[in-house]
Amino acid sequence: MLSDVPAREVEGEEVGTFALTRDYFATDLMWAAYKGNAEEVERIIDDQPTQLGPNKGSVKIGRWVIRDGTALMIAAVRGHERVVELLVKEENGVRDSNRKTALMFAAQNGHLECIKLLLEKEGRMKDSNDKTALMFAAQNGYTECVKLLLEEEGCMQKSGGMTALMFAAEKGHTECARLLLEKEGGMRDSNGWTALMFAAYNGHTGCVRLLCERKGERDALGWTNLIYSAYFGDTNAIKSSLHEKRRADITGMTALMWAARQGHQGAVEILFEHEKEMKDKDGNTAVMHALMNKHTDIALLLRKHEGSFWTPLMNAAADGNVEAVKKYLSDKDKKNNDGETALIIAARAGHKNIVELLDPTDEDGVTALMRAADRSNLPAVRALLPLQGGQKATGDVKIGRWPICKGTALMRAAARGHAGAAKVLLEKEEGLRDSSGWTALMFAAWYGHPECVELFLEKEGGLRDNNGWTALMFAAHSGHTGCARLLLKKEGCMQRGDGMTALMFAAEKGHLECIKLLLEKEGGMRDSGGWTALMCAAKYGHSDCARLLLEREKDIKNNDRETALDVAERYGHPDCARLLCKRTSEHDVSSWTPLMRAAADGDVTTVKKYLSDKDKKNSNGDTALIIAARAGCKDIVELLDPTDKDGVTALMRAVDRNDLTTVKALAPLQGKQTATGDVKIGHWLTYRETALMRAAEKGYPECVELLLEKEGRMQRTDGWTALIAAAKEGHIECVKLLLEKEGRMQGSGGMTALMFAAQNNKIECVELLLEREGCMKDSNGKTALMWAAGNGHQKCVELLLEKEGGMQGSGGLTALMFAAQNGHTECARLLLEEEGDMRDNGKRTALDIARQLGQKKIIAILEGKGGTSGN
Repeated sequence: MLSDVPAREVEGEEVGTFALTRDYFATDLMWAAYKGNAEEVERIIDDQPTQLGPNKGSVKIGRWVIRDGTALMIAAVRGHERVVELLVKEENGVRDSNRKTALMFAAQNGHLECIKLLLEKEGRMKDSNDKTALMFAAQNGYTECVKLLLEEEGCMQKSGGMTALMFAAEKGHTECARLLLEKEGGMRDSNGWTALMFAAYNGHTGCVRLLCERKGERDALGWTNLIYSAYFGDTNAIKSSLHEKRRADITGMTALMWAARQGHQGAVEILFEHEKEMKDKDGNTAVMHALMNKHTDIALLLRKHEGSFWTPLMNAAADGNVEAVKKYLSDKDKKNNDGETALIIAARAGHKNIVELLDPTDEDGVTALMRAADRSNLPAVRALLPLQGGQKATGDVKIGRWPICKGTALMRAAARGHAGAAKVLLEKEEGLRDSSGWTALMFAAWYGHPECVELFLEKEGGLRDNNGWTALMFAAHSGHTGCARLLLKKEGCMQRGDGMTALMFAAEKGHLECIKLLLEKEGGMRDSGGWTALMCAAKYGHSDCARLLLEREKDIKNNDRETALDVAERYGHPDCARLLCKRTSEHDVSSWTPLMRAAADGDVTTVKKYLSDKDKKNSNGDTALIIAARAGCKDIVELLDPTDKDGVTALMRAVDRNDLTTVKALAPLQGKQTATGDVKIGHWLTYRETALMRAAEKGYPECVELLLEKEGRMQRTDGWTALIAAAKEGHIECVKLLLEKEGRMQGSGGMTALMFAAQNNKIECVELLLEREGCMKDSNGKTALMWAAGNGHQKCVELLLEKEGGMQGSGGLTALMFAAQNGHTECARLLLEEEGDMRDNGKRTALDIARQLGQKKIIAILEGKGGTSGN
C-alpha cells in the first residue's frame, strides 16, 4: 500500500497485470493477508495489534482497488477464508475511502465462504455509490453469492433506484436474474426503468425473455406486442401487430428503433415505412440506434429515409470512414436538419476514432465531452456521454479563481453553472472526485450555483475533500448564502479534521448573511483548539460579524484560555477589541499589566521596561511569558525566560516545575529542542535531553501528554528515549502514554525500555512493556530476563520467564547463568527447570559457572535439583 499515490507495478508475484511484493503493502499484516498466511496473521494480531485497522493509500489487486483499506479487505478480495475468519473479529464494519466493506470485495470476487463469514457483521451496508454486496455479486454474475445475500439485502436500492436485479439484467446474468426476480421484479429506478429495460437496452435476450414472463413487466415499460415482436425480430408477429405502430415505450423507443438496435433487418424492412423519422427522448432516430450497435447494413437502409441533408462528412462519420472524414474535416461545424453535427453522429455511432479526429482530446486530457460541457451544448453532451463519460483530465484547468485538478466534464459544468448539461452528465459522473477530492457539488457550492447544488445534493451531500472540507464549508467560505441554505440540513454541524465549521469559515471571511443563516445550527461549536466562530471573526477584525456572534458565543475561552477579546488584541484589531471589551467583564479587561500587553503585541522595548513584573498573573492566571508564547513571540519569550548556557529552555524549566499551563503555551515554540549540556536537577542528571524526556524522567504524565506529539520518538545522542527514562524510574502512567509511539526503540548498546525496567526492578513497567518488547536483545545478546536475573529481581524474572526463558545471549549465556554468576538464589530456583541443562558456547552449564566463582548457595540449589555439569 502506497500513501497518496496510485497503485503501481513492482517486481514480484504476478496478480493480474500487477506484480506485488512486501514493499507494496503498508504493514506486515496486509502482506500476510494478501499471501493467505493465516499463521502469520494470527501472530501479528497477538503481538502487534497496532497494525489492525485502515491504512492510508491505495492497493490494486488484479482489477480491484482498495483505497485506505484493511487487511481484512485484502483477504476478502483474494478469497483467503481462514485469514478472513481471523480478521473479521478485529476489522469488521470498517470501510475504505469509497465506503466499501470486506463483504463487498468478497461479493465482487465471488468468494462464497468469505461472504458467509462477513454477512452477519456487514450485511445491508452501502458504499459511496450506494451499492450493496448483493449488487456487486449480481453485477458480476456470481449466482451462489446472490442466493446467499438475497434474504439480507434483497429489495435495497442505490441512489437513482438501481436494484441488484437491474445490475444482473444490465450484464445479462440470466441465472442471477432468475433468483432475484421474485423479490425485486417490478421495482423501478428514478427514471421509471425496470430490470427489463436494462436487459433490453443491452441486448441480453435471455434476460428479456425471462423478465417478460413476469406479469405486468412489459406493460410497466410501455412495451406493446409490436415492440416485443420487433425486439426479437418476429416478422409474422410484427405483421399482425401493425395496428400498434408509432407507439413508443417510456424511453421514446419505437418498434422500428428496437428492431434496428437489435439488428433485425427483416423487421426493419416491414416497419420503416410506418415509423420512419420518429425520435426517442434523446433525439435519436432508428438509424442512430443501428449505428450505435454497429448494424451498418440496416443504417444504410434507413439513411435513405432518415438521412436527408447529411453532408459527406456526416455520412463518413456515421460509417466510421476515417479517410473520408479526414478529407471533409472543414465541414465539421455544419448541421443537418435535426441540428446534428458530424461529431454528434460519430459519437452516437460509437466511433471513438472519428470523435478524436473531429474534436481531439488535448495534451491535458480535456475531451470533446468536457468542451461540450463548458459550452453547455446539450446534444453534444448527450451523444458523447456514452463514449467519454467518467473520464478525467490529466492536467488542471482554472475556472475563475480555482483549478479543477484532473476533473470531469460534470465538474466543469458545475463550476460554470450549466445545470442542463450537469443533469445529463449525472448518470455517468455523479460521485466522482478530482485529485484533490473535490466533487461536482463542491464546485457548484464554491462558485455559487444553487441550481446545480440542488442536482447533486442527494448523492454527494455529506462528502469531504482530501482536506476534510464539505460543500457547505466552501459555500460559506465564498459567501454564497443561497447554496449554503440548500446544504445546511445535510451538512450543518460537520467539522473539518481540525474541528473548523462552515460558520467559522464565514466568520473568517466576514460573510454576514452566511453567518445569520448558520448561527442557529453551528453557533457555540469549537474547533480542536477550542476556537469559536467569534474568535475567527475577532482574528480578522470583522466587527459586524463579531457583534452578531457575541450573543451566542461570548465569554468562551479556547484551549489556551484566550477569549475573543484576547484574540482581537493579539492580531491588532482595536475596533473589534473595543466592541468586545464592552461585552466582557471589567475584571477580565483590567487585569492585564503593561508587560502582558507588550508581550502580546511583541513590543520588545516595553517588555524590557517592565521585566520586573514578569511573575504577575492576570485574572486567568496567565503570566506575560504564557501570553507571549501563545502570541508566538519567540524573542519576547527569550527576554522573559531566556535559554541558558546549557541550552535549557523555558519549556524545560516549566516541565521541571510541572507547570502545565506554561508547558502547553511553550510547546509549539520550543518543542523538539534538546539541551546542549548536562544539568543535575535534584538527583537526576539530565544529559542533553528534551523537555519530554525530563517530564518522563520526573514522572509528570500530564506534561508527557502535552509534549508527546511534538517530541515523541526523539533520542539523545546515546539513544535514550522518553519511554526508557520513564521505565527506568518506574513511572507507569508515563510509560502507558509513551508505549505506542516509542515501544521497541533501542538506545545505544541496544537497551530497551523493558530492559531498563527489568534491570531496576520496576515490576509494573515490566508487566506493561512485556507484550511489546519481550524477546528483544541488546547488542550483547542480553534479554530483559537476563538483566532481571543478573540483578536478582525475582518478581521481574517470574513475569519474563514464560516469554524469554531459554534464550541465549552472546557466548551462549542464559539468564540462569547470570543469576548463578551473581549469586541470586531465588532467581536461580525459578530458572533452573527451564535452563538447568543449557550450555554456553564453551560447553559450560550454570553449575559449572557457579563452581568456578565459588557460589556455594547456587551450587547447592543446582546440584540439589539435578543440575548438570559440563565436566
